[in-house]
Amino acid sequence: MIEKTTKKTDAKIYVRVDSKVKQEANEIFQAMGMDLSSAITIFLKQTIAEKGLPFRPATRKSLMEQAVEEIKAGKTETFDTVDEWWEKLNDDDEG
Repeated sequence: MIEKTTKKTDAKIYVRVDSKVKQEANEIFQAMGMDLSSAITIFLKQTIAEKGLPFRPATRKSLMEQAVEEIKAGKTETFDTVDEWWEKLNDDDEG
């Protein structure tokens, strides 16, 4: 007689997330035919297979950080009056 073994899922993970994030993710996973638990399991298994995150996290620089870098690189303009600055600003918006 051959015994059929089933994988036992006995570990629980409790995570606090924004309810909107959970809802939106759950809708996406349901459209893919899986529940949230299955999606998280897939994520964890891929993390193990990759020995790290299964995607490359991207960081976006804030506008302030971008501005500081531009200033340090000398990518700035100076104006003698506010009117000159305003004219340049409006010219850039037009084309």
